[in-house]
Amino acid sequence: MPADERPVHTVQFSKNLYRPTAVKKAAYKFTNVFDVQLEDGEDTVVRLRPKIAGSDSDALIGELMNEALDQDLRETIAAETNGIRELILAQAFSEVSVFHPELDNDGTQ
Repeated sequence: MPADERPVHTVQFSKNLYRPTAVKKAAYKFTNVFDVQLEDGEDTVVRLRPKIAGSDSDALIGELMNEALDQDLRETIAAETNGIRELILAQAFSEVSVFHPELDNDGTQ
């Protein structure tokens, strides 16, 4: 089947539910089996054309939808835990305890 006759599948993601960056990350994971086109508008639209005719596109599209959810939740968790992550990094590179400076004892009082 010529490339221009391969079916194009469209998946639409609401920006109220999915960050565009999460959809982009999810779509990228499927570039080995689909030619991917992203469109930005009121929603994020992903157009998928199978690279190999006859592949099980429905199952792969389901995986894409699950991956978009996974990526969006990862971004949510990263945003929610950013302060804690920065504090842990600060402690890791600090010579004194960020959490309990009174426990640091360099021999002076």
